[in-house]
Amino acid sequence: MATTVASPALQRHSLVAQWHLSSLDAPCVAIVWTLFFARSFRVVLQPRTLCALGLVVWMLYVADRIADGLRAGAHMEARHHFYAQHRTTFLIGLGIAAPILAVLVIGLPAYLRTGWLVLGVPLAAYIAAVHGLRWRIRKEMVVAVIFAIACAMPTLVSGVSGLHAAAGVAAFASLCWLNCIAIARWERRPAGALFPSLAALTLAAASCAALLSLWPLALAVALSTLTLLLLHRKGRELAAVDRRALADAALLSPLLVLVVQAVTNR
Repeated sequence: MATTVASPALQRHSLVAQWHLSSLDAPCVAIVWTLFFARSFRVVLQPRTLCALGLVVWMLYVADRIADGLRAGAHMEARHHFYAQHRTTFLIGLGIAAPILAVLVIGLPAYLRTGWLVLGVPLAAYIAAVHGLRWRIRKEMVVAVIFAIACAMPTLVSGVSGLHAAAGVAAFASLCWLNCIAIARWERRPAGALFPSLAALTLAAASCAALLSLWPLALAVALSTLTLLLLHRKGRELAAVDRRALADAALLSPLLVLVVQAVTNR
């Protein structure tokens, strides 16, 4: 998910920033929330499913950042500098990852493979609009909704549907959108003006999930939202790239909720 950096080649980044710059943050969030959705609805997932999702998310984010870096121009930020410096390494990584992903996808259940392929249609349209046609669109909501549905897909295609599933996906999508909008606000982009209203909406979505007895999911969304609000108010002293990285780390709140569940035997 920043200010201009003066000498990117020589700059040293913190571990959390390197995690973010290497595009490992999005796959980690995707895997954690996919597991969390499945656990919330008592669905058992195959390790292959998590590996495939994590790998495709990493590949998409790497490709997107490489493309962004090629057209960033004078407005390059830390992530653009990082990918300009290590572009060859990431391209090699994409080349290695592609056949591994193909093998993983072939082994997925047909209904899950179909679900993700259908979701790939709006994703492909978004990629074509942003990187092909160079349309200037506010991508935050599109990315958030597609990401949330992708994470919930293994649960949804397992027969889970109805109001509970919709509430869970809506709450997580709202959180993902808030994450993107928070970063936009810190970078002083127009979309950032939505931040206060969207934070309230996300907490409202969490409350709705709690009313439907999805309290672990509601708690995770609320914790992440409050962490993003804290980063917004108190994170000005941080380096821009560290603040972005922590904004993504804030979405790992299900790990804390799972620990609470384990301790309380629930």
